[in-house]
Amino acid sequence: MPILILVVFVLVILVFSLGIWVGLIVGLSKAMRKTPARSQKTNLAIRGWFLSGMGLLFFLAAIFIAAYSWNFLHHALPAQGLVVGFKERQDKEHNSVSYASVFAFQDGRGVTHTNRVFSSYTSRPGYQLGEIVPVLYNQLNPAQAKINSFMEIWGTSAILGGLGLMLMIVAAGMLLWPRFVNRFKNVSVSPTAAKSQSK
Repeated sequence: MPILILVVFVLVILVFSLGIWVGLIVGLSKAMRKTPARSQKTNLAIRGWFLSGMGLLFFLAAIFIAAYSWNFLHHALPAQGLVVGFKERQDKEHNSVSYASVFAFQDGRGVTHTNRVFSSYTSRPGYQLGEIVPVLYNQLNPAQAKINSFMEIWGTSAILGGLGLMLMIVAAGMLLWPRFVNRFKNVSVSPTAAKSQSK
């Protein structure tokens, strides 16, 4: 029940944020049409708000996935797993093959389950065949299992959060840079203006 409330809360924030974001973009677009002289600054502001909106979406996605991972850990039990094979994925466009490790484990009732690493496919398997790995599985649904590693549990949310942070930093620079330039111009022009007034 708590995870359902959190999901609904995140969706509400997402819809609300999208509404504000679209409203800002439309408002800035109209302002750019009305004031052609400031079109360059307005265009930069539109890009900045666009990137900030994308960053916010990445942050919300990271929060949602992190909440799912936290809920998984809340119901997870430890077990010992064994890497039993690899699942291949062929990329015909780049003529390459990537792999995901497949592991097996037994739950508390002695039932064997087979699963694969969900974090990513890589050019080389992340684990060796026959390697013993720590496993966490959902006690309510043992088929939901993950290798107990940071990347497997928190990797996706960490990557999305990092991308969101970078986009927000770039957006802040695009939005604040014109103000910084204007202040610098005012500071550099003021001494000249003072000399002209003294003459």
